[in-house]
Amino acid sequence: MSQPWQPASQPQQPQPPQPASGNPYAQSSPDAGAGAPPPMPPQPPAGPPGPPPGAPGVPPQQGFPGQAPPQQPFPGQPAPAPGMQPQPYPYQVPQSGGGSPVGAFFLGLLVSFVISLIYGGLMFATYKDQSESTATTLYLVHAVINGAAVGAVAGLVGRRSSGAHISAGIVAALGAFFGYTNALMMVQMDIAGSDVYYLLRERPFFPAEAWWHIGDGPLALLGLVLGGAAGWGLAKLIGSRR
Repeated sequence: MSQPWQPASQPQQPQPPQPASGNPYAQSSPDAGAGAPPPMPPQPPAGPPGPPPGAPGVPPQQGFPGQAPPQQPFPGQPAPAPGMQPQPYPYQVPQSGGGSPVGAFFLGLLVSFVISLIYGGLMFATYKDQSESTATTLYLVHAVINGAAVGAVAGLVGRRSSGAHISAGIVAALGAFFGYTNALMMVQMDIAGSDVYYLLRERPFFPAEAWWHIGDGPLALLGLVLGGAAGWGLAKLIGSRR
């Protein structure tokens, strides 16, 4: 029995649980009583584990000269597995010259044909006033000019192709030979007229025999050598610079 001078004791009110400092997930419902279970600890975010803090970064991979450096992973991005790292190419594709030997051959043949026609027209127009030495000199000059023109075209089109250089020398030598024989036939047709047909029936190799008698052989061969050397040399010189 309580004394009249003592105040009656007040019932104690339950205190709500205080949230953990810095952890918003630890707040409990205000309706939870004193007998509620303790809050669950925070769960780490899902995902592959990244490198521990303070660990050294992935060293850059060394590639071959001329290859772009590999991309570095972005901050926060996990490093690739050892078997999934990009590997550099074991070799680089060599760069070719890019020339066209076939195109150089046919274009050189066309240029040689045009120059031979010009030489034949010059011989046909001036043969009445030419001496034997003048005709021989024109033959040698024509061989050199023909070879230089063919070699320049072959070097521009064929570039560093050895086949284009060799074909330029062959086409230039043939241009020197057929240029002279065609010019000779044009002159003979102007002199003999239709009798050239009977001459060719009896001596089908008459143009080649006349070519061989230029200087009794050595000068005829010299024209072929000059034309072939000019064609091959100029084609190689121009092609090596492209």
